[in-house]
Amino acid sequence: MAELYGLEFLCADVRKAEKLFVERLSLVTVATCGQNVVLQRNEVLLVLRPATCEKDRDILHKSGTICNNVVFKVPQLHAAYDRATRAGAKVVHQPRSLTDVGGTVGTFTISSPFTNVTHTVVNTDKYNGIYLPGYELSITSGASDTTCSGISHVDHIAYACNTGSSESVLKWYEDCLGFTRFRLGAESDQLTVDCSGGGLKLLAMEYWRCAEKGVRSGGVNDIKLVLVESLPNSGRNQVSTFLSNNNGPGVQHIAFHTSDIISTTATLREQGLSIIYPPVEYYSLPLPIASIVDLVGHNTRSLQENGILLDAEADESSPNSKRHLMQVFTEPLFDRDTFFIELIQRCGATGFGAANITALYHALELHLKTSGQ
Repeated sequence: MAELYGLEFLCADVRKAEKLFVERLSLVTVATCGQNVVLQRNEVLLVLRPATCEKDRDILHKSGTICNNVVFKVPQLHAAYDRATRAGAKVVHQPRSLTDVGGTVGTFTISSPFTNVTHTVVNTDKYNGIYLPGYELSITSGASDTTCSGISHVDHIAYACNTGSSESVLKWYEDCLGFTRFRLGAESDQLTVDCSGGGLKLLAMEYWRCAEKGVRSGGVNDIKLVLVESLPNSGRNQVSTFLSNNNGPGVQHIAFHTSDIISTTATLREQGLSIIYPPVEYYSLPLPIASIVDLVGHNTRSLQENGILLDAEADESSPNSKRHLMQVFTEPLFDRDTFFIELIQRCGATGFGAANITALYHALELHLKTSGQ
């Protein structure tokens, strides 16, 4: 069993990034360690840190502010380490113990298939402190100047990949960390999206709590990863733009879950968060909006005002199922056109919504055109 524990960002300006996450996304500063800052909102835990070595400075020069470490929590650290190393994972930090007054954390770090992304694995069974030993409670912890946004946890993490690499990336996660493929559509575990810059291929995977076939994880910190790549001979699109601006593949976006996406989006928009609005035609098409808008208890106008995408999820065992999901995507958060945030509300749906995925990439294409990228 593994869970998402936290996401670390290497920042060109930690204070600027902290201000953005606090003021626009309603996260709260809960702990610090030197210049490192820990932000939290319910189960979302982000760590912002500055460059501390030449390698960090080189990454910032090439990629700008970047999510460069995804931290997993496991119950058996050495078993996880043995599996990863047997599968050929490159070790960045050997297993070690970190201790302070809160207890002890076992940890190791490995590289990932992406040059500028690592994975730290921790066991916190004997620790009751803030994040990791060495971090101290912030004086602002427990207080927030922003309205509660309704963000509850990280739903999934998406990577932009080089063309032709997503299958090998998925296999690395299967072999090294025990992930398995996640079905994106009713009949396939991959999805092809047509866009103005050519085709995109998407794969997804998740960490299952149980090895028994058909038993799926369901906790708020369970891990789902999405991989997206441009198909061969595609022109310029949002994936190629990310790869260019990031100087390679990496974390393209993180999806925050909310139980009320209308309220959350409206609140964050009031706080200055810029979202990407799909083309107005999206809301007048027979599918997906017109056929399922009655399911969500909101009219089309409220969805359109907040840039919300809506999609139903087929259920072969229940033809009259009302499972659906809603999604919103922000404009890039930092100085480069790379990393952004997704907001998602799941109403019984466990996938990602094939029609929404297509709409997302068309919306991002529109953003690139209108912004002159």
